[in-house]
This record gives sequence, structure tokens and C-alpha cells, in this order.
Amino acid sequence: MSLRGQGLPRDDAVAQALNVPLLDWRAPALQEALNAWCPGMLVEAVAQTGSTNADLMEVARQGDFRPRVRLAQSQTAGRGRLGRVWHSEGGSSLTFSMGLVLRPRYDWGALSLAVGHALANALQDWPQGRPPAGQGWLMLKWPNDLWWVNPAPCSVQDRAAGRKVGGVLIETLPLPAGYAQEGARWVVIGVGLNVRSPKPPTLATLAGNPDTASLAAAAIDEWAPELTVSHCWHAVVPAVLEAVLRFQDEGAAGLVPAVEERDLLVGQPVSISAGPGQPLRLGHCLGMDVDGALRVRDEHGAVVRIVAGEVRVRPAI
Repeated sequence: MSLRGQGLPRDDAVAQALNVPLLDWRAPALQEALNAWCPGMLVEAVAQTGSTNADLMEVARQGDFRPRVRLAQSQTAGRGRLGRVWHSEGGSSLTFSMGLVLRPRYDWGALSLAVGHALANALQDWPQGRPPAGQGWLMLKWPNDLWWVNPAPCSVQDRAAGRKVGGVLIETLPLPAGYAQEGARWVVIGVGLNVRSPKPPTLATLAGNPDTASLAAAAIDEWAPELTVSHCWHAVVPAVLEAVLRFQDEGAAGLVPAVEERDLLVGQPVSISAGPGQPLRLGHCLGMDVDGALRVRDEHGAVVRIVAGEVRVRPAI
């Protein structure tokens, strides 16, 4: 179903100039499936836009709070966490955003973990809490990234040498007075995934970020070569919606043990930075609190809580 004429901005001039063909995303079929979970959900796939997150934030600013999913084959101004730039290419990466009104019963802090865990389960199921023998590991890197670790990880160094597959960016807006119950917000969940191995790396290379500019990308075709970008879209979007609605009702308490099984940092030495140019602090990751905050014992022996948006955490090697 197209949302053209319903307030969504488009990069028509750029798309026409490039003559970008639209792949068969089977958006109506996905919309029908999502409506079983969220009645009235709208779904659109476009050839190109600046940023799907920015598009859905703009729709809300115009007063339209209908739930929707927007996919773009190519983004010209995609964004990652802390304002970093994301690069995506049509046919090799999957970039979409989901916007809806949410009112979680508990703290918002672990929403990105709920989304990341849903993505990981949809792309590599761990029926016994571990991947099948001989396979690599699709893991979470707190709070909002997916990393691929090659087969048979056995040490801290193996996990720290993992490669980024994708990430999650969550943005929110307050609702107008009287629109919904107190505490509800318009939430946009942006997802970017490498599906085909990029040459050179695209989505996992963050412009202007020296910490990750040299990090080689991983892609879904390394463990599931049969999956196309369209197959991935139909697999992960329902999983994300189900996880988000469950998080709204249940919060993070039941989610934390499952997330810890997959999290790259738990049990490892880590380095913590409050932002670019800030000094590094060293510590050891102890696990997560019930609200999804990361617990780290620092170099002085103190246990500190790290919450999303405050710091950057990565394995110390």
C-alpha cells in the first residue's frame, strides 16, 4: 500500500534522476500480516529517500500518528547512533523504520535490546540457547548493534574481533495534549542490516568515526546465503513488531536473561567512553540489571550502571 499523498516526504527528484527501479518487496502481503498484530498498520516500500527515520518523524510532526513501516532500497542521509552517518545501498542492505504510538508499563531504556534480540532470533535462531554446532554466532552488542562472530568462539579476543552486521536507532516525540494516555510517545524504530557482503563495506562503515571506520562489515549472506533483502524484510519486521508490543506490556525483566545469552560484552573486559575525545575507562562487564542497564566493575572496583545514550562500550582487546 502506498502512502503517497499522506504526508510522507519523498526524494522524487533524486530517484527520477537516478532511475532507481523498485524491487518487489510484497508490501501488501506484509501489511496484511502486520495487521493481525497491529490493526491499521500501513506499509510502504520506496526506491530511495533521505532517511526513513526522518520521514516518519516528520509525519508525526504533521499530526499523523497512524502506525506504519517505511522501507527504502537506498538512503541518501541515513543516520546511526550519536548522529553518525549510515551508508546503505539498494539490493545489498535492508533499511526500514517502524513508527507507532507506545506507552510501556515500565522503563523505556531496554527497548533497543528488545528490538535487537528480535532481529537476532529472526535471522539466526538459537533453539537451545546456542547456535547450531559449527556455525558462527550472531550476537548483540549492547545496546543496539548486531555483530557476527566467526565459528567456534573460544576467547575474549575472538568475540572482540567480531564484525558489525547492523544496528538499531530509536527516536521518540511527545504526543499532543489529550491525544493518548499519559506517558505515551510516538516512537520510530530504525533498522539497518547488511544482507549481501559489501565491497567495499557500506552500511557498517560509519563516516567520520575512527573507532569503526576500519571495522570490516559482516553480512547475513555469510550464514544464510539463500536470504534476499526481501526475504529478510518479511522475516524481521513481524518479529520486531511482536517484540515491541510485548515490551510495551512486560518491560525488560523477562527479556534480560535471553539478551545476556547473546550479548557480546557480558563477562568480558570493556572500555567505556562518554563520547568523542573523552578519556577511556576500563572495566569488566558483569551483565545487565533488570531494566537492561549494563553493569560494569570499573578499574577501581566500583560497580557502575551504564544506560543507553550515556556511553559507548566495546570489547577491550
